[in-house]
Amino acid sequence: MRLTLIALLLAGPAGCGSEPATDGGSDGEPTLSFEETRNAAEQGDVPAQFTLGLMYARGEGGTKDYAEVVKWYRKAAERGHASTQFYLGHAFHMGWGVSEDDVEAVKWFRKSAEQGHAGGQLHLGVRYDLGEGVPEDDLEAYVWFAIADANGNIFAEDRMPELAATLTPDQLAAAGKRIADLTGQINASTAE
Repeated sequence: MRLTLIALLLAGPAGCGSEPATDGGSDGEPTLSFEETRNAAEQGDVPAQFTLGLMYARGEGGTKDYAEVVKWYRKAAERGHASTQFYLGHAFHMGWGVSEDDVEAVKWFRKSAEQGHAGGQLHLGVRYDLGEGVPEDDLEAYVWFAIADANGNIFAEDRMPELAATLTPDQLAAAGKRIADLTGQINASTAE
Protein backbone atom coordinates (compact mmCIF):
# COMPACT_ATOMS: atom_id res chain seq x y z
CA MET A 1 0.00 0.00 0.00
CA ARG A 2 2.91 2.35 0.79
CA LEU A 3 4.28 1.86 -2.73
CA THR A 4 0.88 2.68 -4.26
CA LEU A 5 0.71 5.96 -2.37
CA ILE A 6 4.26 6.87 -3.27
CA ALA A 7 3.68 6.04 -6.95
CA LEU A 8 0.60 8.26 -7.03
CA LEU A 9 2.51 11.12 -5.45
CA LEU A 10 5.40 10.82 -7.89
CA ALA A 11 2.93 11.30 -10.72
CA GLY A 12 2.64 14.94 -9.68
CA PRO A 13 0.33 17.30 -7.91
CA ALA A 14 -2.80 16.51 -9.93
CA GLY A 15 -5.73 15.70 -7.69
CA CYS A 16 -3.97 17.06 -4.63
CA GLY A 17 -5.23 20.59 -4.66
CA SER A 18 -7.10 23.27 -6.48
CA GLU A 19 -6.07 24.42 -9.88
CA PRO A 20 -7.68 27.25 -11.83
CA ALA A 21 -9.80 26.43 -14.83
CA THR A 22 -8.12 26.69 -18.22
CA ASP A 23 -11.23 26.69 -20.37
CA GLY A 24 -13.38 29.11 -18.45
CA GLY A 25 -13.42 30.94 -15.17
CA SER A 26 -15.62 30.10 -12.23
CA ASP A 27 -17.96 32.95 -13.14
CA GLY A 28 -18.49 31.63 -16.66
CA GLU A 29 -16.24 34.20 -18.28
CA PRO A 30 -13.40 32.95 -20.47
CA THR A 31 -10.03 32.79 -18.77
CA LEU A 32 -7.52 35.46 -19.61
CA SER A 33 -5.10 35.02 -22.48
CA PHE A 34 -1.44 34.45 -21.73
CA GLU A 35 -0.65 38.15 -22.29
CA GLU A 36 -3.58 39.32 -20.16
CA THR A 37 -2.57 36.91 -17.40
CA ARG A 38 1.05 38.08 -17.53
CA ASN A 39 -0.05 41.73 -17.37
CA ALA A 40 -2.25 41.02 -14.34
CA ALA A 41 0.55 39.01 -12.69
CA GLU A 42 3.02 41.83 -13.24
CA GLN A 43 0.54 44.19 -11.54
CA GLY A 44 0.66 41.97 -8.44
CA ASP A 45 -2.55 39.96 -8.92
CA VAL A 46 -1.84 36.82 -6.86
CA PRO A 47 -4.26 34.42 -8.63
CA ALA A 48 -2.84 35.63 -11.96
CA GLN A 49 0.69 34.92 -10.70
CA PHE A 50 -0.37 31.37 -9.86
CA THR A 51 -2.10 30.93 -13.20
CA LEU A 52 0.89 32.37 -15.09
CA GLY A 53 3.11 29.81 -13.36
CA LEU A 54 0.75 27.06 -14.48
CA MET A 55 0.76 28.45 -18.01
CA TYR A 56 4.56 28.36 -18.15
CA ALA A 57 4.49 24.79 -16.75
CA ARG A 58 2.15 23.76 -19.57
CA GLY A 59 4.10 25.61 -22.26
CA GLU A 60 1.31 28.08 -22.97
CA GLY A 61 2.63 31.24 -24.59
CA GLY A 62 5.75 29.45 -25.81
CA THR A 63 7.74 26.56 -24.42
CA LYS A 64 7.74 25.12 -20.94
CA ASP A 65 9.95 27.28 -18.74
CA TYR A 66 10.37 25.98 -15.21
CA ALA A 67 12.52 28.93 -14.13
CA GLU A 68 9.53 31.18 -14.96
CA VAL A 69 7.18 28.73 -13.25
CA VAL A 70 9.16 29.01 -10.01
CA LYS A 71 9.53 32.79 -10.36
CA TRP A 72 5.76 33.30 -10.55
CA TYR A 73 4.90 30.59 -8.03
CA ARG A 74 7.30 32.16 -5.54
CA LYS A 75 5.67 35.60 -5.95
CA ALA A 76 2.20 34.22 -5.22
CA ALA A 77 3.39 31.79 -2.54
CA GLU A 78 5.15 34.53 -0.60
CA ARG A 79 1.86 36.42 -0.54
CA GLY A 80 0.11 33.46 1.09
CA HIS A 81 -1.61 31.68 -1.83
CA ALA A 82 -2.04 28.12 -0.51
CA SER A 83 -2.29 26.31 -3.86
CA THR A 84 0.81 28.08 -5.11
CA GLN A 85 2.68 27.18 -1.94
CA PHE A 86 1.78 23.56 -2.59
CA TYR A 87 2.92 23.69 -6.23
CA LEU A 88 6.15 25.50 -5.25
CA GLY A 89 6.83 22.75 -2.70
CA HIS A 90 6.34 20.20 -5.44
CA ALA A 91 8.77 22.09 -7.71
CA PHE A 92 11.43 22.00 -4.99
CA HIS A 93 10.78 18.33 -4.28
CA MET A 94 11.09 17.37 -7.94
CA GLY A 95 13.82 19.87 -8.86
CA TRP A 96 11.73 21.62 -11.51
CA GLY A 97 13.26 25.03 -12.24
CA VAL A 98 15.29 24.89 -9.01
CA SER A 99 17.78 22.57 -7.38
CA GLU A 100 16.02 19.66 -5.70
CA ASP A 101 15.64 20.64 -2.05
CA ASP A 102 13.37 18.63 0.22
CA VAL A 103 13.88 20.97 3.17
CA GLU A 104 12.57 23.87 1.07
CA ALA A 105 9.80 21.62 -0.28
CA VAL A 106 8.69 20.84 3.28
CA LYS A 107 8.65 24.55 4.10
CA TRP A 108 6.15 25.24 1.29
CA PHE A 109 4.10 22.07 1.84
CA ARG A 110 3.76 23.07 5.50
CA LYS A 111 2.63 26.60 4.63
CA SER A 112 -0.06 25.25 2.30
CA ALA A 113 -1.03 22.49 4.77
CA GLU A 114 -1.49 24.99 7.58
CA GLN A 115 -3.91 26.91 5.38
CA GLY A 116 -6.06 23.82 4.84
CA HIS A 117 -4.70 22.67 1.47
CA ALA A 118 -5.31 18.90 1.42
CA GLY A 119 -2.54 18.29 -1.12
CA GLY A 120 -0.05 20.13 1.06
CA GLN A 121 -1.24 18.11 4.04
CA LEU A 122 -0.80 14.84 2.15
CA HIS A 123 2.66 15.75 0.87
CA LEU A 124 3.76 16.91 4.31
CA GLY A 125 2.64 13.53 5.67
CA VAL A 126 4.61 11.76 2.94
CA ARG A 127 7.74 13.75 3.77
CA TYR A 128 7.46 12.65 7.42
CA ASP A 129 6.68 9.09 6.35
CA LEU A 130 9.77 8.88 4.13
CA GLY A 131 12.07 11.17 6.10
CA GLU A 132 12.57 13.56 3.19
CA GLY A 133 13.40 17.10 4.29
CA VAL A 134 12.43 16.24 7.88
CA PRO A 135 13.34 13.39 10.22
CA GLU A 136 11.22 10.28 9.63
CA ASP A 137 8.35 10.40 12.11
CA ASP A 138 5.44 7.94 11.90
CA LEU A 139 3.34 9.88 14.40
CA GLU A 140 3.67 13.17 12.52
CA ALA A 141 3.06 11.38 9.21
CA TYR A 142 -0.10 9.84 10.65
CA VAL A 143 -1.28 13.25 11.90
CA TRP A 144 -0.92 14.92 8.49
CA PHE A 145 -2.44 11.96 6.60
CA ALA A 146 -5.43 12.05 8.97
CA ILE A 147 -5.90 15.79 8.46
CA ALA A 148 -5.60 15.41 4.67
CA ASP A 149 -8.09 12.54 4.76
CA ALA A 150 -10.55 14.64 6.77
CA ASN A 151 -10.16 17.36 4.14
CA GLY A 152 -11.12 14.98 1.35
CA ASN A 153 -7.77 13.85 -0.03
CA ILE A 154 -8.55 10.37 -1.34
CA PHE A 155 -4.94 9.16 -1.19
CA ALA A 156 -4.36 9.90 2.50
CA GLU A 157 -6.41 7.04 3.97
CA ASP A 158 -4.38 4.34 2.20
CA ARG A 159 -1.32 4.72 4.42
CA MET A 160 -3.03 5.45 7.73
CA PRO A 161 -3.71 1.85 8.88
CA GLU A 162 -0.06 0.85 8.35
CA LEU A 163 1.16 3.89 10.23
CA ALA A 164 -1.35 3.37 13.04
CA ALA A 165 0.00 -0.17 13.48
CA THR A 166 3.46 1.27 14.22
CA LEU A 167 2.15 3.55 16.98
CA THR A 168 1.53 2.68 20.61
CA PRO A 169 -1.85 3.44 22.19
CA ASP A 170 -0.27 6.46 23.92
CA GLN A 171 1.13 7.70 20.61
CA LEU A 172 -2.27 7.27 18.95
CA ALA A 173 -3.85 9.30 21.76
CA ALA A 174 -1.16 11.99 21.30
CA ALA A 175 -1.82 11.93 17.56
CA GLY A 176 -5.54 12.43 18.17
CA LYS A 177 -4.84 15.45 20.33
CA ARG A 178 -2.39 16.88 17.79
CA ILE A 179 -4.91 16.34 14.98
CA ALA A 180 -7.60 18.18 16.98
CA ASP A 181 -5.22 21.03 17.84
CA LEU A 182 -3.94 21.44 14.28
CA THR A 183 -7.44 21.19 12.82
CA GLY A 184 -8.57 23.95 15.19
CA GLN A 185 -5.62 26.14 14.17
CA ILE A 186 -6.22 25.49 10.47
CA ASN A 187 -9.94 26.21 10.78
CA ALA A 188 -9.22 29.43 12.67
CA SER A 189 -6.67 30.60 10.08
CA THR A 190 -8.94 29.85 7.13
CA ALA A 191 -11.90 31.60 8.75
CA GLU A 192 -10.03 34.91 8.92
